[in-house]
Amino acid sequence: MTKVVTPEMATALWSQSQLATAFGLDRRTVAKRLKPAPVADVVRGGKVYTLAVAAKAVLMSMADPGDLHDPAKMEPGDRLSWFKSERERLLFEQEVRELVLDAEHRAECALIIKTCVLMLETLPDVLERDCGLPPKAVAAVEARIDGIRNDLAEKLIEAAPDDAD
Repeated sequence: MTKVVTPEMATALWSQSQLATAFGLDRRTVAKRLKPAPVADVVRGGKVYTLAVAAKAVLMSMADPGDLHDPAKMEPGDRLSWFKSERERLLFEQEVRELVLDAEHRAECALIIKTCVLMLETLPDVLERDCGLPPKAVAAVEARIDGIRNDLAEKLIEAAPDDAD
């Protein structure tokens, strides 16, 4: 026969032993799980709890915390709700600029790198024209800039994620 929790049972105060019997657990296990839970009262030297507080404390510690946010372990309706909420969270983060799209990030990086390379390419001309640098020194600057540009290109290739996956 199935027992039903009545309103009187829900508002009654439950001892650790009563809760252990009701949940089919050892009294020490229940006591351990109830440690952080607020005590409703002390009766004859023993702590007593409301059913709502006790059930939450006992049952939540039985669940693996990772299971609560693992879509693979959710019911279909909960999984749908979880994915919808995650989508909304990501859209909100995009909207408030806490999240930047990969394509936008790549475009910004490309613009910065192109600007730097352009400045490096024109530097020898500026040094020759505005600073009166002799041609031999300009050639040395150009050689060094070519090396820097090649190093930058190598580092970008190393840092780029493999798109072959």
